[in-house]
Amino acid sequence: MSIDKKVYKWTAIVPVRFTRAPDKNDPNVDSGDPDSNAPDPDDRGYVPEKHRCAYLPIGFEYSGPVASLPETRVRLIREDIEDAAQLYVTSSDNSLVELTTPAPGNALPSATKMMIKFRVKNVGDAFLEVRFGSDSGPIIHRLRLCINKFRTIWVKAHAPVISGTIIDDDSGSPVPPQSSLNTKAAVQGRIDLLNAIYFPYGIKFTLKGNVDVSPITFKQRGAIDCDDEWETLIKRTKKNKLWIQGGLNIFFVPQIVASDAGPDSIGGVASNARTDPDFMLMIADWAGEGQTIAHEVGHILNLINDPKPQPKFIHTNCREDNRFPGTGKCVRDDIVSRRRLMWAFTESDSDVLRNFTPYQPNPVGDPDNWTYNFENIMSYRENVGYGVDKVGTMLTIKQLDKDRSDLEMKEVQKTADLIKPKPKKKKKKKKKFGIF
Repeated sequence: MSIDKKVYKWTAIVPVRFTRAPDKNDPNVDSGDPDSNAPDPDDRGYVPEKHRCAYLPIGFEYSGPVASLPETRVRLIREDIEDAAQLYVTSSDNSLVELTTPAPGNALPSATKMMIKFRVKNVGDAFLEVRFGSDSGPIIHRLRLCINKFRTIWVKAHAPVISGTIIDDDSGSPVPPQSSLNTKAAVQGRIDLLNAIYFPYGIKFTLKGNVDVSPITFKQRGAIDCDDEWETLIKRTKKNKLWIQGGLNIFFVPQIVASDAGPDSIGGVASNARTDPDFMLMIADWAGEGQTIAHEVGHILNLINDPKPQPKFIHTNCREDNRFPGTGKCVRDDIVSRRRLMWAFTESDSDVLRNFTPYQPNPVGDPDNWTYNFENIMSYRENVGYGVDKVGTMLTIKQLDKDRSDLEMKEVQKTADLIKPKPKKKKKKKKKFGIF
């Protein structure tokens, strides 16, 4: 008697792949600052994902003839194909996407890393198609373009002059009463970076009016206690008619403190637009990374998106745990996690983060009882494309089966639609009655 046993073996061949293009002209540059015209593709997982390709977010704001629109760029990298192989790139919909580099009909360079540039003409979905042999040859890979209409969010900047009886921090150093980001020009630089990160996903932030520099008195000079003084700050700002309704209020302060956190501990604090009608965030001066403000705005726009109850993500790489205040307990650390905007830290110092200890449910099955796995379960990377020890700005577009923190682009767009001025009610004219 014999038993037949079928054996399935397969190998995934990846001829080429699409990646972010940090430099405008050089496709060999692998790392650089965020750029609204060079978004980060969501290239996580191809099987069983529907289109089996990476997704590239693009913001579209019509501003005149197509020739005047900005070029979006992306890199194509040869993986399992020779540099000499002739490759062409085409658009699946010329009414949406106009290729500029290489010019239509021209082959890509015979190089490992190649630059592709194009202009989008309208909102919608299209594909860049990589073809072999000619511009009508077989398609060997695709990139899905998600072209988003833009939503404008008004921003009011506040840099209050904070007086207080305590004038120094825990080390005895004096705390300045006001943030250095106290002029419209200084704040505009942060807004520009915010737009570089969010515009591909269809969100544009516009600074409204001058910076509010009104005085206020709290316990500690130059500091706001986010436990006790948050509500007072909001009420006072509204009372003085310095609060923007239907927009985002950003407070720039030298220090943010709390009952369990002193100076240089809290870089930013934000509300959530889904649960709090006061759209507000605070940024401390010491948190100098421009990515910090975009990260906190992500929380306002309801990220991390986790539709299920406990255990709950509060950051891409952390789960909520009351025993670990602040960012929670780290549960993953890999290249993709560090590329994402909602990673828990703005810098990824390998000496500190290499040996985190992820936690797992207790074997007895009690969901509130956690044990710790003292292993370094994932390798780390010092550079994920944004500079050494810099984390990324990617929002996820796909939904992977085992990642409950996905669909970030859809979530921020849906929440951004809530942050807008309410239409003014028209006053009804009273009818005048004559005397007959």
